[in-house]
Amino acid sequence: MATSRIWFTKTGAAVGCSTSFTGRHTVAVPLAPALNERGRHCFPHKAPRRSALRTVVPIAKRPQASAAADGGATDGNPVGGLLTQPATQSRAYQLLCAVALLGGVTRVAFTEQYLAACFQGVATPATAVQVAFSGASWFVVAAILHALKEAAEHGRLASTTYQRLNLAVVLHAVLMAVLDALACRNGLVSPSVFGVHITFALALGFVCDTINGQTDSSTSIVNTALSLGAAVPRALLSLLRPANLLSAAYAALALSAGTAGLLCLLINTRWMLAVLARHLPATIVGLELFFKRTVGNGLLTSAIALYTLKDAADRGRQDASTFRLLGHALALQAAISLAVMHFYRSNRGYLPPQGWTPAWQSLMIAILVVCGFSSARSAWIKRAK
Repeated sequence: MATSRIWFTKTGAAVGCSTSFTGRHTVAVPLAPALNERGRHCFPHKAPRRSALRTVVPIAKRPQASAAADGGATDGNPVGGLLTQPATQSRAYQLLCAVALLGGVTRVAFTEQYLAACFQGVATPATAVQVAFSGASWFVVAAILHALKEAAEHGRLASTTYQRLNLAVVLHAVLMAVLDALACRNGLVSPSVFGVHITFALALGFVCDTINGQTDSSTSIVNTALSLGAAVPRALLSLLRPANLLSAAYAALALSAGTAGLLCLLINTRWMLAVLARHLPATIVGLELFFKRTVGNGLLTSAIALYTLKDAADRGRQDASTFRLLGHALALQAAISLAVMHFYRSNRGYLPPQGWTPAWQSLMIAILVVCGFSSARSAWIKRAK
C-alpha cells in the first residue's frame, strides 16, 4: 500500500513528501514543486502515480560473519582459523618474539653453558664465537616479530613490507629446521634438545606462513619458496637502482650480507672439514661447521631486513617506527658480533682465520655505522618536531 501526503506552511511553502511502504523498508520521495503561469509554486491535487512512488532502493544484505571472525575455527584448519583474528595474531607474534629474545640472550650471555647443556661439546673459543654470532642474529628475528606484532594490531599485515618480513621469518625457520635435523642425524645434538629446537622452528614457520595467507600446510612451503624465488630478481634490480645516498648504503650492505650468508650456508663441506681438522679436535669440527651455517642463516635474515630498510629509504619512510626498530636491531647485532670477537681474541686466545676476519669485521662496522647514523638522524628529526 502506498500513501501520499502534502503539507503547506502558512506562507504556502510545501513541506510534504510521498512515502511508499513496501513491508520491509520505507522509501521517501520528495515532491518537486511545479510553477504555474504566474511563476508561483503549486502542487497537483492528485497524488503522483504509483510508479513514481515505488522508487525502490535495494538494501544490501548484511554480510554474514565467518566462523573465524566470530571466534570459531575453520573446518579444514582450526589453528589457521584462529590465526585470522588480529588479537590472536598479535599474541602469537608476541610469544614467538619472547622466545627468540630468550634464545638470543642465552647464546650470547651464556655461550659456554649453552654448548655444554645442549650440544655436549667443549666450548672452544672458535665454537663459542660462532654460537655468539648466531645468537646475535636472533635479535634481528625478534625485532621482525615485534614489528609484525605491531602491524597485526593495526591491520597492516597485508602491505608488501610485512609480507616480505613474514617470508623472511619463514625462510629462517625452514633453514633452522633443516640444519637442526642434520645436526641430530650426525649426533651433534641430543634428541631432547633437537625436539625443542625443531618445535620452535616449526611453530615459527607455521605461524608466520599461516598469517601470511597460506593456510594449507601441504603447499605452503612450496608457495613460500616460489614467492621468494620470484622476488629475488626484482630485489636485485632494485638494489642496483637506489634513490638516494642512504638507500645506496643499505643496498651495498644487503648485497654484502646476503653474499656472506650464502657462502656460510653453501660452503664446501669436505674442504671446510679439512681446514678445520688442522686447528680443531675432531669432535669440535662438526659443531664448528654447524654453527657457521647457522650464522649464514642469520645473515640471510639480516640481508632481507637491510633490503627492507633500503626500500623504506627509497620511499622516504626510514623514520617510521618499524624501520627504526629494524635499524636498532641490526646495529645491536653488529655491536655484539664485534664485542664477542674482541673478547675472545683478548681473553680466550681466539685466533680467527685470516681470510674472512677482515671482511667480517668490515661488514659489521659498516652495518653499525650506517644503522647507527640512520637511528641518530631519526631521533634528531623526532626531537625537532
